[in-house]
Amino acid sequence: MNHDVPILASLDERHACPVCDAPARTPFYSRPYNADPVRGYLRHFYGGQLDEEALKHHDFDLCRCDKCGLVFQRWVPNEALLEYVYGQLAKAQPDVVASHRGLPVRLRYQYDIERVLRYFGGDSGTRVLDFGAGTGLWLEMAAALGCKTAACELDPSVAERLRHLGHSTHRLEDVGVEDFDFINTEQVFEHLVEPRRVLAQLAEGLRVGGILRISVPNGGDLESRLETEDWMAPKGTPTSLNCVAPLEHLNCFDHRSLQHLALAVGLEPFVFPLSVELHATARLRYSASALKHLIRPPRGTLLYFRRPPR
Repeated sequence: MNHDVPILASLDERHACPVCDAPARTPFYSRPYNADPVRGYLRHFYGGQLDEEALKHHDFDLCRCDKCGLVFQRWVPNEALLEYVYGQLAKAQPDVVASHRGLPVRLRYQYDIERVLRYFGGDSGTRVLDFGAGTGLWLEMAAALGCKTAACELDPSVAERLRHLGHSTHRLEDVGVEDFDFINTEQVFEHLVEPRRVLAQLAEGLRVGGILRISVPNGGDLESRLETEDWMAPKGTPTSLNCVAPLEHLNCFDHRSLQHLALAVGLEPFVFPLSVELHATARLRYSASALKHLIRPPRGTLLYFRRPPR
């Protein structure tokens, strides 16, 4: 087992809901980190490389907020442990990650960005920010379609790679007021210790009328998955507990809690108008799906929000 974990790596307690600040209730699910099934999951997921010393005095606790519905992990990694988990343990090679995002993913990115461009009048200078850009695949597609691209990445080595690819980079605290027409966040907010604070900063970076996209794992059926308690179920299967992955997926959203998060920072729900969805250049498959969603709005956790006029 790797014992290079930093001496100060540990877990911090969250005493309140990170979305609405309601006091944390007694956990509805609690298992020791140093015993199965959680220990077995961590050993399997990290290939035995996680030093368990920092976790041995804590439980994996899930709390549910009565006010907004968010499920959140009470004990979360401190800064040193976060750096260890995302730096030494979880960092995949960019080319390997990109190779797993085949043609269907790339076509979806292309359609999503084309839709944004159509909404903003087809201006090839549309300013976009990808928060948690990772490999930069979404940004590469946006740049190819003429957008002015920017990335926000916590890892300096990833940011440097994105700069080398031609994208401007920002630290979160340096995102300017009303800088962007569109902000993309793909599988990010489930990882954040302070999701509301981060979203408030990003919302300031939207121009009035700008749009922000949030996509996170859907925890709407978490209770039934916890009844099965199959921590080894593969991601994407009906019993997978990926939406509450210990140490990483610190916030488990459903439709209600995700909307509550956006409303808390002054954003409003947004749906692209039918004229954009059914544009002549839109692919039939995506247009049919969009029309269905306009008739019956989805209750999932891929949502768009807009910065309203003052």
